[in-house]
Amino acid sequence: MKTWHIFVVLVLWLCVSCSTKPPLAWRVIDVQPHQYYYVLDRMDPDCIRVDIEVTNQTSRGVYFKWPRDETAFQSDGRWESLGISALIPYMPPCESRTFALLLPKRAEAYRYSMYYQLGCAVYDRPFLIEGKLTR
Repeated sequence: MKTWHIFVVLVLWLCVSCSTKPPLAWRVIDVQPHQYYYVLDRMDPDCIRVDIEVTNQTSRGVYFKWPRDETAFQSDGRWESLGISALIPYMPPCESRTFALLLPKRAEAYRYSMYYQLGCAVYDRPFLIEGKLTR
């Protein structure tokens, strides 16, 4: 009888943990011109500031693997690295965090690729933030 109860609990736990709702969501809050900021190893007089909000939609903490972060922008059809990481090292359950991504004025698009672990999971999941900039 106990074995049957354990099996039912295991099946229910798997159903809850494998829901179709993604654990993380993101949205652009604001895009504004920004002056005088250090971008790509030099002071850039004209930049673009993209404020991005990331939301943890689960009841578990999210640990980001920040050494694997990759930020880039696209200019003239080529992707160039920004060399920025660790914008979000940890996110508590059911919370949102906003961060700014500063890009050179010539940027046409941006990409922030990161990996995270949900709760005490032992494998990394990819998370991609990518968007185009309008002039």
